[in-house]
Amino acid sequence: MVDSEKFRKLLLCLAIVLSASVTGFGCWCRDPGPVLDRFENSKSVVVARVASVGETEATLVVDRVYKGKLRSGVALRFRQGVFTDCVRGFESEEIGGRYLLYLGKPPKDSFYEASTCNGSNKLASAFDDLAYLDRMAEVAGKTRLSGYFTTASSDNPDVEGLLVRITGKRNSYTLTTDKNGFFEVYGLAPGDYIIEPQIPEHWKIDRKYMFGDEDNSANFKGFTGTIKSMRHTLARIRIRYDISALPAARFAPADAANAAKHPRDHNDRDLKTDLLKVILGGDTL
Repeated sequence: MVDSEKFRKLLLCLAIVLSASVTGFGCWCRDPGPVLDRFENSKSVVVARVASVGETEATLVVDRVYKGKLRSGVALRFRQGVFTDCVRGFESEEIGGRYLLYLGKPPKDSFYEASTCNGSNKLASAFDDLAYLDRMAEVAGKTRLSGYFTTASSDNPDVEGLLVRITGKRNSYTLTTDKNGFFEVYGLAPGDYIIEPQIPEHWKIDRKYMFGDEDNSANFKGFTGTIKSMRHTLARIRIRYDISALPAARFAPADAANAAKHPRDHNDRDLKTDLLKVILGGDTL
């Protein structure tokens, strides 16, 4: 006969374990793909301004419409998401700020949801998408190769004016990044291209992150990305701060001594915080 008290405790333990397992999962997203795919897969694509923020909902007012039946000035109610459900939450500090939103089917008696997985983003961070959306009529039917530099480090490198060389079988092109580290080119013939980005001073390719190996990145020359007639190839280059190139003056004496004694710890810490990546890809518009 089963001991009821032991059985009750076992069920309680299982409930705690299952609860911990569920809450331990965060939001996980697949790559949302190029802007053209996200545009075609959305019912509405709009720029909206945050008007009010509550605990469970937020109101955004449409400023600009790229696709769909919504009109400028219309107020939309959004459910406040949490990290684990991949739905964006809005903060009171964002009132007045604007978002680029890829929206699904309009809700009947419910709220819109701003997914964190489909490319919806703060307008200031959506420059790659806007570069296409603002020129859709002009660039329709052309291939597109675009990319940008970004870093989560508080010690931001200067990403304006970097050269990006694109070499195909017949032609080569040199692009220059803007203040956001962004570049793009339209009308490349379908085929393979070698992409060679200029790396900011004191930064280098993080081959371990890119390729899963420990090879020295000094010999990195470029990578091959394929532009096909109806497909988009998204290649990622991630580079990290080159600790060996850091000027000695950047360290206080105590920090420099500590870094010399524990080089592995020091480098690991910087690898996690001082990262720079460039996203490159091509699609037919």
